[in-house]
Amino acid sequence: MNWLVSFLVAVITGGLGLLSAGAVTAAYAEWYHVSNREGAAGYLIVGIAILGGMGGFLIGLVASRILGDAGLGRTFVCSAGLVLGSAALLTLAFYLLADIPPRIDGAELRLEVEIKLPAGHAQPVGEGSFTLGSVIRHRQRASQAGELHLDQARLEDGRWIVPADVDLFTTRGLRAILAEVDGTRIAAFIIPLPGRPDPDHEQWSDWGPQPRGNQPPWPDSQPSYRFRVQRILPPEAQPSEADIREAEAQTQIDATPADAP
Repeated sequence: MNWLVSFLVAVITGGLGLLSAGAVTAAYAEWYHVSNREGAAGYLIVGIAILGGMGGFLIGLVASRILGDAGLGRTFVCSAGLVLGSAALLTLAFYLLADIPPRIDGAELRLEVEIKLPAGHAQPVGEGSFTLGSVIRHRQRASQAGELHLDQARLEDGRWIVPADVDLFTTRGLRAILAEVDGTRIAAFIIPLPGRPDPDHEQWSDWGPQPRGNQPPWPDSQPSYRFRVQRILPPEAQPSEADIREAEAQTQIDATPADAP
């Protein structure tokens, strides 16, 4: 294979590497929440794409010189396979390690929890905090801050119930919840919510923890919980000032009698 053909294979493979690297980096930027402030994410995508193009060019050039006797088609298939295979492996690795929010019918989800305090516990007052953690191998690897609504606490059957909510930020790991008031823990549980909830989880669960086997019921002297997921709906579009003025003018026209001068 002469150098002109090798250069042609290298250029085509380089273009493939540029596009592949750009696509992988764009997915990385979205999954890992790379800031787009001052175009940071865009610069990252362009920079990595250029490096991917250079790498693809070198792969195509080297493959064409090593496999020159194999023919143009086979040489291009091999070099393109190396580029696309590397991009696929990187994409898979980034996906498996990323914190990607679960969805139901395309909508992201919010976890709502109600914490029932032990019998005889006073009304919780102070500064509350609520955290959702992702636990893998008994270690919390990531967390998301939510809200503990102490102002919405209610008294039922002699026990205070405090609502809380937090965005579901990942499909990875077990779900650990932690509620604190003025830095003092009032509840901490691993809840049985799967990584990818389905519509059945939009209904309130039973109060937990649930005893296993022949174990006695969970005592009233300990806090308990129940949970559900809710879809995060996009905000409704607000009418523009021009639309409001047009609607007001149309209302005045409609209210004008037909025989008015």
